[in-house]
Amino acid sequence: MVDGFIKTFFAGLGPEWKDDFVVSKSENGVVVLVFSDNLPDYLKPPNDWVIRYTDDPEKPKDEWNVVPSDSATLTRVAVPDMEPGTYYYLVVDSPDKGIQTPTLLVMTPKPPSEVRVGTNINDESVVDFKEAVTSQPVKVCRCYETSAFAVNIHFPYTSYTH
Repeated sequence: MVDGFIKTFFAGLGPEWKDDFVVSKSENGVVVLVFSDNLPDYLKPPNDWVIRYTDDPEKPKDEWNVVPSDSATLTRVAVPDMEPGTYYYLVVDSPDKGIQTPTLLVMTPKPPSEVRVGTNINDESVVDFKEAVTSQPVKVCRCYETSAFAVNIHFPYTSYTH
């Protein structure tokens, strides 16, 4: 019965709706959940939705962390307690309507780390680091500068050679 309801309720969203429903981004060091414009009608207007999330899907849902709506729209939600580079399971509840989304999986982004600058055997400046961890594609770029002191890297890049 529940599966039939979910299929009917989300029928207009397409087969990949769960992949596009929510993405996580890092803004000024804080994880932000950004929700799709294709939300079901019951989640579009400002209302009392609740986001429940955990990194342990075996936990009962009533023990998951909670982010209340404060009557806001479900578009961008800052979740400062989420750790970068971690998979989280989440559901969006609409308690007034008695509806809950299926469990969604998001990975929070983690910026590049362990940045090292040096020179190689050809006396070229080299920047090396652990790659960013993200659920979205990482841009790869090779940047060149004419001065060793004019290094300007915009992350997330996976390599840099001067």
